[in-house]
Formats: sequence, structure tokens, C-alpha cells
Amino acid sequence: MTPQMGLFGSAILFVGLHFLLSHPLRKPLVRRVGERAFQAIYSLIALLTFGSMIYFYAKIGRENERLWNAGEVGWIGGTVLMWLASILLVGSFVKNPALVGARGPTGGPHGVFRITRHPMMWAFAIWAAVHLMIIAAPRHWCSTARSSFSPCSAPSARTKRKPGSLVRIGTTGLRRPHLSRSRAESAIPARSR
Repeated sequence: MTPQMGLFGSAILFVGLHFLLSHPLRKPLVRRVGERAFQAIYSLIALLTFGSMIYFYAKIGRENERLWNAGEVGWIGGTVLMWLASILLVGSFVKNPALVGARGPTGGPHGVFRITRHPMMWAFAIWAAVHLMIIAAPRHWCSTARSSFSPCSAPSARTKRKPGSLVRIGTTGLRRPHLSRSRAESAIPARSR
């Protein structure tokens, strides 16, 4: 196996196992081993697959061949986009009801959540796109750190909305109707929130 194939396979394994452990395998594993043990298993698998990507990435070595030169305009555009990605990433930690230990949604959306429900995923997608634009070497196209977050993040951030949760732009700004309703008025059962 070539280092390039090892890197590509490691990236596919990293993303694939994240999907499997986050959705279809999560409940059965948590039921069987408990929440803490599952988190340890998940973390270990993530570290091993990410470590294998680092190993193969280093094994490929330096590639001087670039597919294109981003130039000054590319660097300026990349800097502006990275600034936006940084705001989204940092903002995703402020009053995020989905963070571990958070008490759930309180009131309407705050900060970057008024723009998107998935600011961290959009930050990863923008980060990946900028790196692909600036560092146009072939090995970067298959490394997870620069490319596999992008195809996973953007579609996911776009498609995970619940019915009736489309963003409306009006005189009052961005709103999500399902977040402003009380639980009694909501058609979504309390368990699924």
C-alpha cells in the first residue's frame, strides 16, 4: 500500500467511523457498555484513526508540485474566510445547547446560532475549503484535516433542519419558529429535542 492510499483509507475510516458511532451504533453501544465507556471507546478510535492519518501524511513527505498558485488575491480571500470561520468556531461554544453538560435550549437562538444551527460544521467546511484553495498540493486533497471535514460538514449543516425551521429574514432579523414556541405548543415531542 502506498502512503497516499494509506492516507486516503485513514481519512475514509476516520469519517466513516464517526458516522457509524454517532448514529446507528451509538445507542446499542451505550446500552451495552455505558455512557462513559462509550465516550472512551469513541475517543480512542478517533485518536487511532487520526494518528494513522498523521503517520501517512508525514510518510508522503514534501510535495513541491502544486496544482495552482493562489497568489496574493487567494491569500487575502483566504484570510477573510478564515476570520469568518474563526468567528463561527468560537461562537459555537457560546450558549450552545448541544455541548456536553449544557442544560438544553433556553429561549431563542443567540449569537452565531441566529445565522446557522451548525456554526462549528460551517467553520470546519470553510477552513477546509481555504486550505484546499491556498495549499494546492495533491496530498492535501485526501487528508482529512483539509478535505474530509468539508464534504461532511456542509451537507450536514444544510440538511439537519427540522420541518418548519427554515430561517426567515425579516424586519426582526433571523428567526427559527420551532425555537420560539413553547413545548406545549410544539408538535415535536419533548424526548426528541
